[in-house]
Amino acid sequence: EILNVGLLPWISFLSILSITALLGFIFWRLSSEKLKIQKKVDEQTKSLKDYALKLEIINRDLDDFAYVASHDLKEPLRGLYNYAEILEEDYQGKLDEDGRKKLETLKTLAKRMELFVERLFQYSKLSRVELKSAKVDVSELIANVIDIQNIWLQERNATVEIVDEMPMIVCDPPQIEEVFRNLITNGVKYNDKDQKKITIGCKYRPVKNSEPIPVFWVGDNGIGIDSEHKKHIFKIFKRLHGRDEYGGGSGAGLTIVWKIIERHNGQIWVESEKGKGSVFYFTLTGYINDVRSSESENSNLGG
Repeated sequence: EILNVGLLPWISFLSILSITALLGFIFWRLSSEKLKIQKKVDEQTKSLKDYALKLEIINRDLDDFAYVASHDLKEPLRGLYNYAEILEEDYQGKLDEDGRKKLETLKTLAKRMELFVERLFQYSKLSRVELKSAKVDVSELIANVIDIQNIWLQERNATVEIVDEMPMIVCDPPQIEEVFRNLITNGVKYNDKDQKKITIGCKYRPVKNSEPIPVFWVGDNGIGIDSEHKKHIFKIFKRLHGRDEYGGGSGAGLTIVWKIIERHNGQIWVESEKGKGSVFYFTLTGYINDVRSSESENSNLGG
């Protein structure tokens, strides 16, 4: 009876059995490879987490060191400056011209070092202080900055103009004031024009499936920045000019600006041409769309 069945059913049975075995083997190999890949992914993920934790600890230690070092250095630097002034006053009649120049140099160096330490202290403090967010009108915030700097601006024949309607945003107000203050100050400071002009505006960058985000900008008619130097301007204590040129300074202002914007999950970049001024653009993520703007259709800002 078995022989009378014929070969076809047996061939079909063996084919199905072979295909089933092959599929089982393929499934086993895929499962095995998947487990291997998953194991490697887990190992890499753990390694990255460990590395990120170590990096966070290192950064925190560096911030702590910068904070403590800058805090502890302030007092002896003030002491050096004060003692130099006392020597200058008490021994005024006994010092020759060379001695007076050396004391003046000592005072200048002490003041310069104190400025560096103060900026380092300010920079390190940014990572330690928790952001205190509030809803603010950027127009009022900028007006407050201009009001505080008004006398300083008049003395330097500088004007500040807001050319666009500003939105309401959620941010840490004192820190964003510091951003605008630094950018305005730099625009006036690094400026060789008789009439120094600072222009502040806000455009909108379209975002797919979302509301457009504001891109704030602060422009000036100053000396501009060479393209080769653009990548260096946000590095701490990096000055593109001599230490006494354009009023001197520590070179930490733009680094502090960058740090504040980074803490607000934003971006900052610059467009500049030598001798024709600079425009600094930056974004902030805590935007509330309280201002309707048709400019989003015309905006082609990158970043």
